[in-house]
Amino acid sequence: DSLDLSSAERIEVIRGPVSALYGNSSGGVISIFSETGDEEPFVEIKPLFGSFGLFKFNAKTGGKFKDFNYLINISRLNYDGFRDHSKTENIQLNSNFNYLLGNNSDITVVLNFIDAPTAKDPGSLTKEQINQDRNQAASGNLASNSGEQVKQLRFGLRFNSYINDNNQVEALTYIITRDFEQRLPFGIISFDRVFLGGGLKYILTNKLFNHNNRLIIGTDIEHQDDDRLNFSFTDDFKKDSITLDQTEQVFNLGIYLQNEFSLLDNLELSLGLRYDYYNFSVDDFLINDNNPDQSGSRSFSQLNPKIGVLYSPADSINLYGNFSTSFQTPTTTEFINNPDGSGGLNPDLDPQKTIGFEFGVKGIIQNNLQYDLALFYADVDDQLIPFEVEGFAGREFFRNAGKSRQYGLELLLDYLITKYVNISFSYTYLNFEFRDFRIENEIFDGNDVPGIPDHQIFANILYKSDIGFYGGADLLYVSDFFVNDSNSEKNGSYTVLNLRTGFERSFYNKIRLNTFLGLNNILDEKYNSSVRVNAFGDRFFEPAPQFNLFGGFSVKYTI
Repeated sequence: DSLDLSSAERIEVIRGPVSALYGNSSGGVISIFSETGDEEPFVEIKPLFGSFGLFKFNAKTGGKFKDFNYLINISRLNYDGFRDHSKTENIQLNSNFNYLLGNNSDITVVLNFIDAPTAKDPGSLTKEQINQDRNQAASGNLASNSGEQVKQLRFGLRFNSYINDNNQVEALTYIITRDFEQRLPFGIISFDRVFLGGGLKYILTNKLFNHNNRLIIGTDIEHQDDDRLNFSFTDDFKKDSITLDQTEQVFNLGIYLQNEFSLLDNLELSLGLRYDYYNFSVDDFLINDNNPDQSGSRSFSQLNPKIGVLYSPADSINLYGNFSTSFQTPTTTEFINNPDGSGGLNPDLDPQKTIGFEFGVKGIIQNNLQYDLALFYADVDDQLIPFEVEGFAGREFFRNAGKSRQYGLELLLDYLITKYVNISFSYTYLNFEFRDFRIENEIFDGNDVPGIPDHQIFANILYKSDIGFYGGADLLYVSDFFVNDSNSEKNGSYTVLNLRTGFERSFYNKIRLNTFLGLNNILDEKYNSSVRVNAFGDRFFEPAPQFNLFGGFSVKYTI
């Protein structure tokens, strides 16, 4: 809820288990880099309008003054939503400040704030309810005024220094405060969170046995403190008695190293290792004859290695292979959501562990064709699987699946046909299967892991003229997939086609105008944009809007 992509400069996706460098993670990392200011100061406004009461307004300013670079972006979002009871409102501030400390060092400050007083939750529906009226909200969500409100402040400080050509040091610290309240059909969940963290990283780039070598050594430390209060409802859905009163704390310490060694000019070997220690603790303050003390703690530690090889027989061919492991603990919310309604930490929930292999080839041919083909295989122990229980509609609980097997492939093609036309295509095949998963008398061995489609296709074409007109189309196909562990219910396949066009041009070297129009789901496909895996009462599906449009403009003035 605090992510505004209008403040992102670029996004990088790292596939596969990456705990050796990034810590507590599973299938990969999405790294979002904040936008920085232009060389010349500017101001920019961008109003956007759309179907179902969509209105978003961005105001941005940035620039560079001597050694100081800044970017400030403020946005406001109002959206009624296409379903009943799905209104959303929020205000966000994203800012990035950077100051050069001499020729070799700099300091960066990142500040983010969001106030989201309204985020209504229409809930999930059964197939029968969708066929009757896909715009409706679940009756329990409507009656209880389900939704959430949140305020969050995030502050980060990073210091980076190139001591010389061979030595680099990076230090960072950050703090996040979050006030959260959520209304669900069975009651109210609320917590106040303070999250503190920091890290130190050293990079040595030199020659080792007359070969290029790069060594990274670092450590991370984090602490989270949640004060949590849950309430029941009266018969008319007003706040009633306290059902949970506890403080939850999480401590993490990570130490890692990675070494990249060039065996040959076109052959690189990468080795990584990371150790993580986690401690989760709960102090229970709601103690009586009917509710014994649920205070307690659980600790976990894990050592995760990584081995990677990159071979480049030609400029346009890069062959790579990776072996790595990952370690993913349950989140605090996943740990304290006990299916029996009690407080404390769920004693039956364990971290998910993955051993993965990846092989692929990628490259750029004649500067206009980029390709990437990757094959992967992973064995997962204690995979974290969500589910719901009667009486707690909309609240996810978690359990471990004994073992699952995952393999598949990803293909990416990006082709610049001419300087005016670019096309891209991606295909993903996934086969995720339970190998050892039993709940009481039910055996799920051989079933598909729910929520994962076998096939996904995305295609995009973009045209841009010299005078500023542009247009494009993108197509998304998602195959059907199961929505529960027993594989008794499926979410149907769907195809969505979107079109967009606009005009962007500079005037007088000071003003840049961009007008745009987007048409979403022009095939008017009836599909579900999200599912709730293992939802109780067969309420698996959250419908997506059919045909809708948006449009607007931006004006950027260089001072």
